[in-house]
Amino acid sequence: RSPQVELTLTQTAPRHVLAEISTKDRLHTTLPLAINAVSQQTRKPDKFLIFNDGEQKDLSADPLFQNLFAMLDQGGIIWELRPGKQQGQHFNHQQALEEADDLIWRLDDDETPQPDTLKRLLSHMGPEVGAVAPLVLDPKDRRPLPTIASAKIEDILFAPNIQWYPQDGALKQADHLYSTFLYSKEAGLKCGGYCLELSPAAFREETLFTLAMGRAGYRLLVDTSAVTWHLKYPQGGVRGHEAG
Repeated sequence: RSPQVELTLTQTAPRHVLAEISTKDRLHTTLPLAINAVSQQTRKPDKFLIFNDGEQKDLSADPLFQNLFAMLDQGGIIWELRPGKQQGQHFNHQQALEEADDLIWRLDDDETPQPDTLKRLLSHMGPEVGAVAPLVLDPKDRRPLPTIASAKIEDILFAPNIQWYPQDGALKQADHLYSTFLYSKEAGLKCGGYCLELSPAAFREETLFTLAMGRAGYRLLVDTSAVTWHLKYPQGGVRGHEAG
């Protein structure tokens, strides 16, 4: 099991945070919930990029998106909805990495972080930390943490990930992170960025990315007091691609 590590509330200077989502065919299902959750953060990101890999639509006259974008404006969040590269989410995540100033908060288009998630993750981003992730919980699943749950790379083929289960709020060390996390541009570039040789489904792209950060000498953490809900919507997203 992953060992607990001490809290490291060392950050004093303001950090620039770029939030980013790669979406595909979920404009009118879970993406609005994700945008709303970003707008409601107690520590708001400075900028928010949404890459659309699905059907391109003009949302400027859509009443729902008018309100969502206005909420981002009211929160002082600079946002942009732009066409994705249509080659899989890893290409869009790489674009965000290259454009970021400092920190990148990546989210899926069917995830809704609790209002204090970014604030909690940001508190751990010292110079030695490459990335920190929240719990990523299915709201329909209330199973307790299994004894075999792990964030060790040697357990990945048989053990469930520790991020999938409610826990006691401790900070834990990990070899790799799942789905959504806050990370530094420096660490992302030093580890070589995202693997762009994967298929459009990009299976385990975040595993490869964060594992490389750890091997480059950065710490990877899971803050089990921070929660992001994973709605696991059955249509759209990577489910529109064949696994590979």
